[in-house]
Amino acid sequence: MPKFRVKDSLYLPNRQIFALTGEILEGTIKNGMKISVPFNSATAMSLVIDSIEFVLKTGEASDVALCIKCADSDEAELLRSLALKDETLDISPA
Repeated sequence: MPKFRVKDSLYLPNRQIFALTGEILEGTIKNGMKISVPFNSATAMSLVIDSIEFVLKTGEASDVALCIKCADSDEAELLRSLALKDETLDISPA
């Protein structure tokens, strides 16, 4: 099962995209796959990957950005409130 380590997140309001930036630790990740975000040992939320992009940083290696389409800024704020920085997330097929 693919795994992704989150370094940071950002919201792009003009595109209605919430992006989890970081690195792929295992496997291959493709558009349409699902990110499992656990709340506790029994409950998790699934987020569908809309697109995969790269974040270029001056003088550093680029990060992968898993992009999730948001219906509105409230949904993006909910995702931001999950504080996923430094989390390792499982990715599953669509």
